[in-house]
Amino acid sequence: MGKYLEKEKAIDTLTRLYEHIKREEHDQEAANGVWRAIEAIAALGDAWIPVTERMPEGREDVLVYTGNGWILVAWYGTNGQNWHITPTGITHDDIIAWMPLPEPYKEAEE
Repeated sequence: MGKYLEKEKAIDTLTRLYEHIKREEHDQEAANGVWRAIEAIAALGDAWIPVTERMPEGREDVLVYTGNGWILVAWYGTNGQNWHITPTGITHDDIIAWMPLPEPYKEAEE
């Protein structure tokens, strides 16, 4: 197993813990906390995708992760060869993973 749990495995593990707490410990406050964790994990976007695994669709804005730990917004060219990114000092080889952008922020309606 890698350093991190996959999203689905984390949700499954927490779901079993939630059911155990409700059934065996009858601790509603703890069960509610676990349920909130499940909801938070479920709401997370897709995980980082290594560029060695696959590349995004052309001209799709994505987050990219560089070998030096920077997280930036970029898009991959439709020619399937170039990342378009600012700052321009970042090269194609610097990008090691990408993920879809999260949903935009929306203010709560009152």
